[in-house]
Amino acid sequence: MAQAHRFLFAAPRHHPKRPIPIPLTRDTEASVDLAWALLDQGYDPGTSILNFPPNQRRFDLLPFESLFSVELPFLENEDILCQATRPPLSDFIEDDKKKVEPSNTTLERATFMHWWRYFRCCSRSSIILRDDVASRLPNGFKNRQEMIFHQTGCRFKFIRESGRSYTRQNPLGLRTAAFLLRVDEIFPGGPGLVGAWGLNAEATLAWCRTLRHRASHLLEHRGLIMVDLYPTKTPARPPTYGYMDDWKFEVVLETQGELPSRPEEKDFAIAL
Repeated sequence: MAQAHRFLFAAPRHHPKRPIPIPLTRDTEASVDLAWALLDQGYDPGTSILNFPPNQRRFDLLPFESLFSVELPFLENEDILCQATRPPLSDFIEDDKKKVEPSNTTLERATFMHWWRYFRCCSRSSIILRDDVASRLPNGFKNRQEMIFHQTGCRFKFIRESGRSYTRQNPLGLRTAAFLLRVDEIFPGGPGLVGAWGLNAEATLAWCRTLRHRASHLLEHRGLIMVDLYPTKTPARPPTYGYMDDWKFEVVLETQGELPSRPEEKDFAIAL
């Protein structure tokens, strides 16, 4: 039986010289909801894969020849990696307060290769879609090609179509964005990938709950889906995460399938 393996990033370390606290991971509750959504589609529970960085904190991405090899012999071709954390594709070039540390492993980079098919920039405060992805944005949403977010609350700060001026500040009120990527194989003969995340922990959890309870049909799609999320007010002391089930969503973009590989993926395959 195919298995869904949670692909977990490390929680932020409190000091750059401290080692990563192994029991602590990012977006743990969100990854559980995403895994449950896949269980409902016939996947068995898999193993938690700790996509953790080395002891020395760094946010830059190493060249192919310097990546760390990771051996996970239990992974099968029909299995799937379940990721509920934003991939740190551009954290090393953005001056954001909140960053995700990459592990710089071959497995992580295999997933990055697929995210890069859709994003030219992906950080806590900035998402820029590639031109061939943005060309699929429907009329009325062309200004979602470049999106700048508030680092607190993650609502839209500015948006624009490439080559045009940014909109006024806070153009969409309290709305924010979330993303879903479904890949059949991250490399030939390798496992698939389902990645679902928003621009902060609350948005990520709300989106993964939505995929589990209200929009599991979206997990059948291949390629990238982008949505607008409409947050509701967070209660002072919520007894459960159920308040997130009132968040509405609107599909903004569907690529209707995986996009073709990019030239640098050939070089990565050779490095593997």
